[in-house]
Amino acid sequence: MELKTLFTPQKIGNVEIPNRIVRSATFEHRAEKYGYVGQKILDFYNELALGGTGLIITGFTGIAPGATGSPYQLRLDNDSYSPGHKKLVNIVHDQSDAKLAMQIVHMGRQGEHPKFPPVAPSPIPEKTTGLTPKELTNEEIYDLIRKFKETAIRAYECGYDMVQLHASHGYLLSNF
Repeated sequence: MELKTLFTPQKIGNVEIPNRIVRSATFEHRAEKYGYVGQKILDFYNELALGGTGLIITGFTGIAPGATGSPYQLRLDNDSYSPGHKKLVNIVHDQSDAKLAMQIVHMGRQGEHPKFPPVAPSPIPEKTTGLTPKELTNEEIYDLIRKFKETAIRAYECGYDMVQLHASHGYLLSNF
């Protein structure tokens, strides 16, 4: 089998990916508590950058407190997270030509944070958790849209090349 195009560049929008090898987002559980970038996650992304991946998509990154399924998943919902993300971006970009995309998420009805109840467009019980989410008001929906936007802007300001919206697996965006 010939793989002539595997190692050729490809554009997504205005971003040129150096090859067609893409590392998709996964559940990493490697951030510091409360979603801060720490050495474990820096080492992980450094290895991905050194491995020749053309596009690295981060594990899902929360847009708000309670938006992730674990306190050890990345967040970027306020500026206190930015220095760590800038460091992560610099490690990837300094080690390789790889592009880096941040996947942003709100778990919605599947959230299990003790301080933040799960939310959804309707109060239909979630089979995986057994919890009934709080029905979002129009005002809360607009607030979440703002939070997605602000997190995407922060990602751009930190140097990420792209942003990917996680709109599957029953998480918030896939419920609309």
